[in-house]
Amino acid sequence: MNRHLMENEIQKYMDGTLPVVDQKQIEKHLTGCEQCREEIRAYRQLFTELNEMPEFKLPEDFSQQVMNGIRQAAGSAERGALQEIVFSIVGLLIGIGATIYYTGVQPFLSLASGFSTPELSFFGQLLMQIRSSLEKIHIDFFTFGAAGIIILLITFADRLLLRQRMNLS
Repeated sequence: MNRHLMENEIQKYMDGTLPVVDQKQIEKHLTGCEQCREEIRAYRQLFTELNEMPEFKLPEDFSQQVMNGIRQAAGSAERGALQEIVFSIVGLLIGIGATIYYTGVQPFLSLASGFSTPELSFFGQLLMQIRSSLEKIHIDFFTFGAAGIIILLITFADRLLLRQRMNLS
């Protein structure tokens, strides 16, 4: 053999899975090659140390612990999704409220009056009620609308960051 032993040859030699002819060739090579003898010695030392290590045992409830961890992670994801939906709805409602306050109900009522279905007349009544409620509160609706937009932006930014964090892990 004119070359050093390859990893797979050393492994098979150590395991005793080589054909007798190949094993004899390796043994002959080892008599004249200090580097390969050192490699074999290092493997033998490693295997000896591994065999001397205490046996590692998993706790009896290991699978239950793993399943509990999975359930907790799934619950966190569900709560995050619910939180995202709630923030989106709140932001949308604030945005609609601010729009109605600033533009008035009339454009929306005009849209609703174009259709004569009971659902849309309910929609018109709902818009009038929202407008009336907003006027009774007397707060700065610019701030109110800005808060809604900020909530929406935070929700969407968090969602984008969450996607990036999930892709990285």
